[in-house]
Amino acid sequence: MCMAKKKTGFLAEFQAVPPLELDVSEITASQFHVAEADSYWCFCKLLGVMQNHYTFGQPGIQESCFKVKELLKRADSELYEHLTNEGVDVLQFAFRWLNCLFLREFSAKCIPRLMDTYLAEGDDLSHFIEHFCLVILLKWSAQFKEMTFQSIVSFIQNPPTKRWTVSELEIALSETHRLRTTFL
Repeated sequence: MCMAKKKTGFLAEFQAVPPLELDVSEITASQFHVAEADSYWCFCKLLGVMQNHYTFGQPGIQESCFKVKELLKRADSELYEHLTNEGVDVLQFAFRWLNCLFLREFSAKCIPRLMDTYLAEGDDLSHFIEHFCLVILLKWSAQFKEMTFQSIVSFIQNPPTKRWTVSELEIALSETHRLRTTFL
């Protein structure tokens, strides 16, 4: 196996081949069982932290949507007011982001880095994702302030994040950490 040229993230030191370049036909049965066990552990860890997001009524997501709204009011009250005046409720887009953990908003090449961050966050994952929502909103704040309801909704449903590189994602993740210390 060849070593990846650039390694980033919590689990990168264990990564011999970038995930999207891995030829699964070359995996031995033993390696497959280890990968399956590790995947199951990661899934259980993530679900354990986010369990209240996926129970009846999804109280975790409801609470996080409220927190995103409050963070936006504090960080960019003009954007919050514009969204409100246009009839765009944070719940309309943050619910999807929080429910899908942003996996629908990024390309497959960014997902391993995003999931790596989620696992590294551990029990503080909900707070991290709430601040990540804020970073995404602030990134296009100026554009949103010029848009009407339909344009905002269309933009949020198909954000430019699908075209981001891993490096661009890492900048947003770093900004999330910075904002999390600013808005405790």
